[in-house]
Amino acid sequence: TVYTKPPAQFQITPPSLCVGNQFTITDTSSATIAVNQWYWDFGNSITQTITTGPSVTYTYPVSGTYTIKHVSKSSGTCVSDTVTRILQVFAKPVIGYNYTGGCLPANGLVQFNSTTTVPDGQTLSYSWNFGDPNANGANPNTSTLANPTHNYSVFGTYTIQLSVTTSNGCTKDSTFTATFNLKPTLSYPAL
Repeated sequence: TVYTKPPAQFQITPPSLCVGNQFTITDTSSATIAVNQWYWDFGNSITQTITTGPSVTYTYPVSGTYTIKHVSKSSGTCVSDTVTRILQVFAKPVIGYNYTGGCLPANGLVQFNSTTTVPDGQTLSYSWNFGDPNANGANPNTSTLANPTHNYSVFGTYTIQLSVTTSNGCTKDSTFTATFNLKPTLSYPAL
């Protein structure tokens, strides 16, 4: 009896991913006899041989371009050819920020600056929430600028959130507290 060696094909779900996110690889091949062993090489010196099914999950700890190799096996002599696919794993942003603090001018103007970087050079979009319950339409509580300003009309401690997303959908969030004091404005009647 001569059997056809099993073809090897696979799909990756989701098809693109960010570092640290888990994904699933599934062997989508079919053979005239049942496949009972699947070999995966993730292109970073990590391999897996499984006998429990055609799917495996994995998480890349470092961004980069990886060549995934796959072989399926239905017997000791019926082994597929090696199939490869290149996968790009995108970096997540490294959040960084600074702001003016301490004793603010009477209008409470604070300058926020994002110093966020991303190792693989993707473009970034920003979402700030200033945590100001006194914000209004003229002085909104949110901004999509990299380096926005916000006016705090009441001194105190505020919880501020910064979320940065790369052009390939990799997001990183940061929450921090900041205390602002307003410089008092002197007002007195004429003697």
